Amino acid sequence: MFEFPQLVQLATNHGLTLLCHNETSRVAIFQYPSDISQWKVNVYYTTQTVATVINYPVKGRTQLFRRNVSWADLGKIFQNARAHTGKGYYRRSDSPLQPNLVTAMEGQDQDDEETALKKQLANLEEQTKVVKELLDVFEQKRRLEEEKRMWEAAEAIRIQWEMAARAEAQRLERERQRQLEEEREQERVRKSVLTQLRRVRGFNVDWSLCFSDGIPSNMNFTKCLALSPSGGYTAVGDDTGCEYFSIPDEARDILDRQQCTNLDYVYFGAKGEYYIQKTNGKTFWNYPGKPDTEFEDDLSSKWVDFMALGHEGSYYIQFRDGQSVWNGIPDELARILKNRKNRHRNVCSVWLSNEGEGFYVVFDDGACFFSGRDFPSAIIRHSDQSEHTSQTIALHREQSNIRRSFS
Repeated sequence: MFEFPQLVQLATNHGLTLLCHNETSRVAIFQYPSDISQWKVNVYYTTQTVATVINYPVKGRTQLFRRNVSWADLGKIFQNARAHTGKGYYRRSDSPLQPNLVTAMEGQDQDDEETALKKQLANLEEQTKVVKELLDVFEQKRRLEEEKRMWEAAEAIRIQWEMAARAEAQRLERERQRQLEEEREQERVRKSVLTQLRRVRGFNVDWSLCFSDGIPSNMNFTKCLALSPSGGYTAVGDDTGCEYFSIPDEARDILDRQQCTNLDYVYFGAKGEYYIQKTNGKTFWNYPGKPDTEFEDDLSSKWVDFMALGHEGSYYIQFRDGQSVWNGIPDELARILKNRKNRHRNVCSVWLSNEGEGFYVVFDDGACFFSGRDFPSAIIRHSDQSEHTSQTIALHREQSNIRRSFS
């Protein structure tokens, strides 16, 4: 038995080149130098069998097999493929179409026909073994190359998927950051608008109510507070939600159906009237008297900023577009509103008495006018003594009033 590394070293020392090596079949195939490159030698290093392939110009291709070759004889074969060891036999093929001819052992006479056939069979078996080993080598090489191609294809798909996943993750992160930025900007705008609204509607609130337990102690986030004739109230916050207490049943049912959300403005009259306006423009209102056509058209088509209902069907309505309509209001209030000096002022709040000619009107520059014996004296005293200027006012009875003001 030969050791493969020493075998390769011996062949290299004699100028041969290793073509292939099949570890399963324990065979190494070497090629002689370039001047006789068609000569090859197959060494089965576990059985010490050596097969040389020689291509003669005249005789054709010949294979010579030697069994139980010693290390010294192997060196001779590497030096000369035709070296005689007295242990081999050969076959020659003159053409691809001619059957293989088996000759005698080296240095021996011609065997009989039966012996020749046995040798030929052994030769064919040896060749079959060699071919099978070569096929195994090529199949192993093909399989390794196929596995390599499949691995490279799978690796390319994995890299492509990772790149796509990374790009998608980056896109989602950019979208998340954009949404966060939009939300921050919307919140900033919302706070700015609320600050402006609070500046316009005032920062200080004074009230005297029959039922004030549910009234927010800090009204910075309350944009509308409507007083009911029974002494109750409805408080609408900046978040468009509301709380109510002791309000007309019909108005209460409407607020319940609307789940007390998306509210913009609420007002209650002294005789069961109410007006509810939502942020989407939808309105609900009840006016027991017979309103004129202009009154109905205005309430149905315009955004109401605030309103006041008074004695014997009188009313004053201020719209978001700055226009206003009134009917049946006290003559003195009508003269104040029509006064040339007041035309350049904006009306902030109006209260009309439901028992007589009383009224209260506030302008955006802080100027206010009031009249009537039924106007609460507490409001008059507070207005005279307070350092704040009134902005809005809501009254229903002596013990129920609210005033929002600013410094």
